[in-house]
Amino acid sequence: MKARLLIITLLISAVTFGQSTRHSSLGLELGASIPLSNYASYDASLFSDTSTSYPGFAKTGLMMRMVYEHRLTHNFGLQADFMFGYNNVDQLALADSLSLKTDVDLSVTATRPWNIGGIMVGPFFRIPFGESFSFMMRAKIGGIGVYSPEYSITGTSNEDQSKLEYYQYVNKTFAFIWSAGAGFQYRTESYSFNLYGDYLNAKADFVDVTGQDWSATPPEESKVNFRQEVKAITLTFGISYIF
Repeated sequence: MKARLLIITLLISAVTFGQSTRHSSLGLELGASIPLSNYASYDASLFSDTSTSYPGFAKTGLMMRMVYEHRLTHNFGLQADFMFGYNNVDQLALADSLSLKTDVDLSVTATRPWNIGGIMVGPFFRIPFGESFSFMMRAKIGGIGVYSPEYSITGTSNEDQSKLEYYQYVNKTFAFIWSAGAGFQYRTESYSFNLYGDYLNAKADFVDVTGQDWSATPPEESKVNFRQEVKAITLTFGISYIF
C-alpha cells in the first residue's frame, strides 16, 4: 500500500513539474554568412581537373535558421535547425579572374547565387551567469541540398575579336554538413534572445554541371564534375518563444 502511494505521489510530482516547467522553445535566427577558404577564393587556377575544390567566388550572404530547442536538464539539451542560406557570386572578381586565365575580355552576369538548405541536429550546453543570462555552446550535424550558381559569360577575344557567349546552368547536389558555435542567450519568462557565431563545413560533389557555348555553331554543350567546399562563419541574432 505504501509503495503504491509512493508511486502515485512520484507520478503526480513528475506531471506537475512537466506542466509547470517551460523546457522547449521555437525561434528564428537571422544574420550574415561569411564565406571562407576555397568557397571565398578568387583563384581561377583552381578551375582544373587536379583541384580538390573549386573556387566559389562567394560574397558575404544571408543565413536564416528556424531553431527548435528542448532542454533535457537545466543546462543541457538538444537543438534542431531548419536552415537556409545563400551567397552571391562576385561577378567582377569572376570576370577579372577568367579574363586573366583565358586572355579574353570577359564580363559575368549572375542570375542565381550559391544556395544551401537543410536540417541539422545536435546538443547544446549552457553556462549560466545568473537566472536570465547564459553562455551557450552548440554542435550539430545534418544534411543539406547545395545549389550551384547560374551565370552568363560574355566577351571578345583579344586575338581575332570573335565573340564569346557562354551560359552556366544551376545544378543541385546533397552533402553532409557539420557546425560548431557559441554565443549568448537572454531569457525572460516567455522569450529568449540569442546571439550566435557558428562555423559551417560541407563538401558538395557536383556531377554533370551543364554549360552551353552559344557562340559556337552549332551551340556546344559541356558538362563538368567538381567538388565545392562550403565553409563559412555565420553571425546570427534570433528570438524564440518558450513553451
